[in-house]
Amino acid sequence: MLRERIALYVKNDELSSASFDYYGLTNDPILRSFFSEVLRLKASVWGFRLCIEDAVLPVGGKEYFFKKGTTIWVPVPIVHRDEEIYEKPEEFEPYRFLKIENDGKMTKKVMFKKNGKQTRLAHLPFGGGKSMVFRAVDVLIQCPGRNLSRAIVITYAATFLHFFDIELLAPLPQIRPSDRFGLGVELPVESLPARFKLRQMRTQ
Repeated sequence: MLRERIALYVKNDELSSASFDYYGLTNDPILRSFFSEVLRLKASVWGFRLCIEDAVLPVGGKEYFFKKGTTIWVPVPIVHRDEEIYEKPEEFEPYRFLKIENDGKMTKKVMFKKNGKQTRLAHLPFGGGKSMVFRAVDVLIQCPGRNLSRAIVITYAATFLHFFDIELLAPLPQIRPSDRFGLGVELPVESLPARFKLRQMRTQ
């Protein structure tokens, strides 16, 4: 499925990331959904907020007081595995972030439900950051580096999948989230050996 989707954006079969229609590839809704779901499960980050004034936060029928100057930590992996937001949150569902419009057009799904209300704050793989600002009516301005990150990862993966056959030489290793909790993407506990074989490409 991924190879067929990637093939839509191949301009030529030279072994280079420049062989792709860069804009189409990095904005394809299916590829973006795969990317978002990987980050939902494997991004281990914290969001940080500083209270600039005394505040009361209602949660689950209770009220919590935060004094001015308090730092609030948001454990993003817990948000990403919230069963009220995501059905079967521990499973990899590559089309979870794909939305089909009434006219059949595919777009990225950004709205999910929490406590029966729609929210954009269900997917926070880039944590906080200086430019990630919450404003009125649940609007989110995200980290400016997210677009570069998506472009690099999708282009890198597309290059490997299109030009190489990949054979894993050992079972997938376990991942211990506690090793890197809050420090970025979760890593396996050991290396995964693999064999890459250049694919026979069609001639133009």
